[in-house]
Amino acid sequence: MPIGFQSDYAVRVRPVVERVDGVLDDLRPPDGFDNPFEIPLTLALDILTRIQPTLLMEKDDGYDFDWDAARAALAFLSNSSTNPANRGQVWCLVRRDRNLSRMVTAGSHVVYSDAPDTARSEGVVARRVAIDAPMLILIRQNGLEENGWRGTPFYWPVIITQRNARTSIFAHETVP
Repeated sequence: MPIGFQSDYAVRVRPVVERVDGVLDDLRPPDGFDNPFEIPLTLALDILTRIQPTLLMEKDDGYDFDWDAARAALAFLSNSSTNPANRGQVWCLVRRDRNLSRMVTAGSHVVYSDAPDTARSEGVVARRVAIDAPMLILIRQNGLEENGWRGTPFYWPVIITQRNARTSIFAHETVP
């Protein structure tokens, strides 16, 4: 999950969010987004690719996020599922209307928020559902200026490893 970033400006973020909203709305189960639903790995990877330019990493503060590695890890997790029926699939959990502050106080320091998901809500769902396939949690932040963002909604992705993942050593890049 990316941490240590600022959302890009609305002129660039809004079309991406509207497109992702539309894709998710088309897939929304009849009971809404209360429960996770399966999506093809290719769609999950496409959503991550679309989200990538909307989150500007604070590299001057030492923060970066390897989007290629995140997509590769998600693909590896999905394609190596111990259950062949789950290969090429990803659980998707959507949460909307969130107002997390960009910065939080940790003791005597102010740090970047690093918990858009919570162990008591999204974590419980992930542990219950992500058994044989990974989960992509898409948290739609409202991105309010009073919370330190740029006044436009954005998606904050979180990848959850499935419970039955094979023990592996993952390397996004290798040198022959």
